[in-house]
Amino acid sequence: MFLSHLLVIADIGTSLTNLAGILKSFISGAVVLALTVAGYLWMTSEHNPSRRSHAESALWSAAIGALIVILAASIQTLITGAIG
Repeated sequence: MFLSHLLVIADIGTSLTNLAGILKSFISGAVVLALTVAGYLWMTSEHNPSRRSHAESALWSAAIGALIVILAASIQTLITGAIG
């Protein structure tokens, strides 16, 4: 019921825009969760080199994911402009 209201079948541009908004919301939540877990790993590494490197890797991965989510808005605008 919820998705059928958001995804209008008659207009493909509106459907793609709404679907992209839903996906960005879920991915943004995942990025926030990844940053939280990576920050927790960093704080609890206690100067252990292997745990610290694992935490740094998680932080970099979460930061790259955040960058992708931020750039997704411009990519969405570019694609919907090319379609419509």
